[in-house]
Amino acid sequence: MFNFFKTKPRKISQHELNQQLIDYLIKNGDNLEKEHLVELAFAGNMKKMGSLKNWLLNSGHTEVTGQTDKMLVVSKPMKLEIGGIDKITDEMEKMAKEFNAEFDGWSTYPVK
Repeated sequence: MFNFFKTKPRKISQHELNQQLIDYLIKNGDNLEKEHLVELAFAGNMKKMGSLKNWLLNSGHTEVTGQTDKMLVVSKPMKLEIGGIDKITDEMEKMAKEFNAEFDGWSTYPVK
């Protein structure tokens, strides 16, 4: 049957996801004043992402190997502040597009 009254799920923006992750960390006793090792993940053709990888490494990131051979994962220590994270994710989305990849998001672990 037709679903005239069902609403489509709203797509969550990267900034909303950033805030949710920071809220989760705070809820779990995180100390946002301390540096966190933040991992950034990118999906795409690994051969084509070589230039993106070089750009990230030249920007001070370290490649995280062994997690998967289907994604590029890099890390960098940084303080978690919502404005800074939003700026970083905006830049990563822009750079991923420029290098024909997709920014898959970021992660970290609580620091107490």
